[in-house]
Amino acid sequence: MMPSSVRSAELRRAELYCALLASAVGLLQAWTSRFYMTPDGVNYLDLAADWLHGDAKHAINSLWSPAYPFLLAMALRLTHSQPYWESTVLHAVNFLLYLAALGGFWLFFRELKVPQEAALAWTIFGYTLFTYAMLFLVSLGTPTPDMGVAAVLLAATGLILRLQHAPTVGGYLSLGVLLGIGYLFKTIVLPFAFVMLFCAVLIQLIQKKNAIRVLLSVAAFLTLAGPLIVALSVREGRF
Repeated sequence: MMPSSVRSAELRRAELYCALLASAVGLLQAWTSRFYMTPDGVNYLDLAADWLHGDAKHAINSLWSPAYPFLLAMALRLTHSQPYWESTVLHAVNFLLYLAALGGFWLFFRELKVPQEAALAWTIFGYTLFTYAMLFLVSLGTPTPDMGVAAVLLAATGLILRLQHAPTVGGYLSLGVLLGIGYLFKTIVLPFAFVMLFCAVLIQLIQKKNAIRVLLSVAAFLTLAGPLIVALSVREGRF
């Protein structure tokens, strides 16, 4: 078995070509769907407008998570887009999130251990499966934060694998930050965060090390997710 961090030049080239092809296909889908819009997409653009106007009262609510419309607001402000181009800006943001998901997959895939003689085949298969899942199951044409959630979960899974052989302080801190950002993209990340933090505890226990580093992950997660949880709890009158 060969750790994925030990790679031949041929395998690195294969990774690069696969990543470039995945990027090109993703860009094509984003471009062809640049004018496609759904009711959810309209709502996210409306929330982005609330952020632009400083209306946090409506931008933060119990139905729509804030990270995606906040990113849209930043993109609209940077581009000074007219209403005609708002859908194009939205799909451009989706494409950037797709590239982030590709980066998360790269981290995850490099932490896998595969037989040396099958590494090239696994690389091609893995990137093909990633491209299919992201472009046909998640899709860049759908104006939702799901691509951001995919990016976070792929990167967090890669970090969990890395912590097994490199349990660094930065790794545990990064895990908490990623999970906190994921929660701000979509609340479904919350139960996944508990599972991944539990896995981090197990890694420390199996290695017979002090689990204090996991508290860094928990602290980073609560620092990002806590204010939204508190704000929504106060607004709804319940936890």
